[in-house]
Amino acid sequence: MLPNVIDIVEQFPLSFNEAAHELGQYSMSHYKKSCDGTSKIAADLGIKHPVLRNGEDVEAWTPTTDLLIVFSIDGACSLLAVADKPTLDIEKQRTKQLLNLEREYWLRRGAEWLLLTPNDYDRRVGLSLSRTAPWVFLKFRATLPQQRACVKIVEALEGESLTRVLSELEQGLKIPMLHAQCVLWQSVWSGITPLDLRCGHRPSEPVHLLPTDEFIALNPLSSRRSAWRNY
Repeated sequence: MLPNVIDIVEQFPLSFNEAAHELGQYSMSHYKKSCDGTSKIAADLGIKHPVLRNGEDVEAWTPTTDLLIVFSIDGACSLLAVADKPTLDIEKQRTKQLLNLEREYWLRRGAEWLLLTPNDYDRRVGLSLSRTAPWVFLKFRATLPQQRACVKIVEALEGESLTRVLSELEQGLKIPMLHAQCVLWQSVWSGITPLDLRCGHRPSEPVHLLPTDEFIALNPLSSRRSAWRNY
């Protein structure tokens, strides 16, 4: 659902010492830039840097960011860093310090940083995405014209059952039912068909579309929703 994404990295390690800007490998405009590492940032914030201990041996711990997303818009690259944490963990003072360390790391790089908790998204949406993922990740890839045709069919059948919608996709696009499932859910996941993902989407249940802004608001990354302001 996020346009202009060129890379996604999970558990991205943060540099301990001053290091090249993370966008240096994507953009020549950042190639020779360097930024502070977590060691200096922790000192600036007046907190202890996280460490690993094994008896008398002590080594600096390398913090990571759960998700780092790289965008390219008209040749200009940017970063969105995302921390995903259980709500209860954030109540701990040390956890807040480490999150602030991570946040400051990315702010010094001109990146956006979001903190997500289970309170920042609707659990029903997560369940719908999990249940429909098999059709999204199949080898079959729906074309853009197929996905655009999908939203028109769903609009025409607003309130009809999922079974009826899929049957119309199968017949209208002249594709097998398995591919009709792929077209529908790949179109939804791409944000082209703004289906209300809070519904259960059993075969007999009606499908409903949302206004685009309401659909985007269900995605904390698209809407840039962050729990950090509450802490």
